[in-house]
Amino acid sequence: MAGRASSRGQGGVSLIEVLVTTLIICVASAGLVGMLTINSMSTIRLANKVDGLNAARGVVERISRDVRMARHVGDIYTLKADHFPSLSNPIYTLGGFMPPGGWPTGWTNPVTLSNRCLILQIPVFYEEPSQPGSSYPSAIRANSVTVGTPAQDVENLDTWIYNVVADPSGDGTYQLQVCCCPGWVQQVYAGAEISTTKKYPGSSQVLLKGITNPDVFQYLDKSDTTGTPLNGMLDTAPNITDVDNVTAVIVHVQVLNKESGEMAPSNVGLKAEIYMRNNPIATNSG
Repeated sequence: MAGRASSRGQGGVSLIEVLVTTLIICVASAGLVGMLTINSMSTIRLANKVDGLNAARGVVERISRDVRMARHVGDIYTLKADHFPSLSNPIYTLGGFMPPGGWPTGWTNPVTLSNRCLILQIPVFYEEPSQPGSSYPSAIRANSVTVGTPAQDVENLDTWIYNVVADPSGDGTYQLQVCCCPGWVQQVYAGAEISTTKKYPGSSQVLLKGITNPDVFQYLDKSDTTGTPLNGMLDTAPNITDVDNVTAVIVHVQVLNKESGEMAPSNVGLKAEIYMRNNPIATNSG
């Protein structure tokens, strides 16, 4: 009898108790895994948001610098030119030249100012070697491109084109590409002809990927008292007043970023209204 009593006192854990304990551990583990997953997703989403915002901010700041320095939108060499190159462009139409690396693949030729395409013309400056840090606007000498082109000395301008195109991956997003069509290499400064050593990028470059809304650009016309943003010069009949009176460019980028993890993409948006400082026609209130 004593042996039997002793064996009952040393009884083990029952099967039900094991199952209940296992169930509790599984439930607790599932909750913990869920919390870790949510935390990981939040971290990835935040990283995507920060990366996307930084990329968008860098692009907007770059465009802002160019807009503030721009002499003109469209092509200044031809009346009513809301496209580039225009019929009277001395380098890329009459001269028959192409930008470094050729015309960008997939782009129309010419390109037209619109809510998907921004065309900025920026003066080419000459730095006097004897005066480091000096900057003087240059010109294209008459007959320097080809015989009779240009007919007289004209402003020497770099043309920067920002163009929104469909992403080649076919994922439904868009890319912002940029191409520079340089001004004439033989510049005129103070009556003397000099050569520029400025370096330009070849063909087009991708500045930003993952754009969800391709309508990135809008324009403000100082003659419009309502202040209604224009999607391009085709909002009304194209005329020189529309092009010359563009006093500001609105840039609005919306980006879907998933570089830090595709399972937690993040949408970011950034908008800026940039006024032209170097266009005397647009900035002069008279």
